[in-house]
Amino acid sequence: MPPSVFWDTQGRLSEEEIKELNDEGLSTAELLEIISVIGWYMISILTSNLVRTEIDQEFLYDSDDHDVAA
Repeated sequence: MPPSVFWDTQGRLSEEEIKELNDEGLSTAELLEIISVIGWYMISILTSNLVRTEIDQEFLYDSDDHDVAA
């Protein structure tokens, strides 16, 4: 099952989809934890963008090198 199923269904997974994930080794608690981490990350990014958080040069992403900027 692709990870996009959470996004595509807005978290409204069918019982069959939940069972499939459980059968693959993910408990319902682990699924909730995954959703919580994604939510925390999104809130963090949106908040940082809103207040224009300044990022130290050594932590900037360099899209050309796929590495941190020096």
